[in-house]
Amino acid sequence: MSAVRGLREAIARLDRLAVPDALAAQTAEAAAAVERNVIESLSHPPGSEHETPWLENGSLRNSVGYDAQGTDAVIGSSSDVAVYQELGTPNIPPRPFLGSAAATMAGDLVTTMAANLARWLAER
Repeated sequence: MSAVRGLREAIARLDRLAVPDALAAQTAEAAAAVERNVIESLSHPPGSEHETPWLENGSLRNSVGYDAQGTDAVIGSSSDVAVYQELGTPNIPPRPFLGSAAATMAGDLVTTMAANLARWLAER
């Protein structure tokens, strides 16, 4: 019975912690990191590598943002041009910059979030 009581006490202690708030904060930090990576990838001047769209007037780069709610986050662009660049058209090859940024960072983001949450829990 002491093991069950210990488990109940542990669950009660976790319930008192603001774990959802901590998870939301980590999600927002991760989304902001992806946003920064996307913006950096859109900073290459015309004539440089062309795996991602070139920086011509900054409107595509300035359209990038994120929204984080709880443990869900969306990183995207409000520009119609983003769709053409990300997926390509009959005349423009795809130059993905949103999905590739998230995919490139995924492993590091998970590791960082797990370490931050473990540290946060240890401090409680």
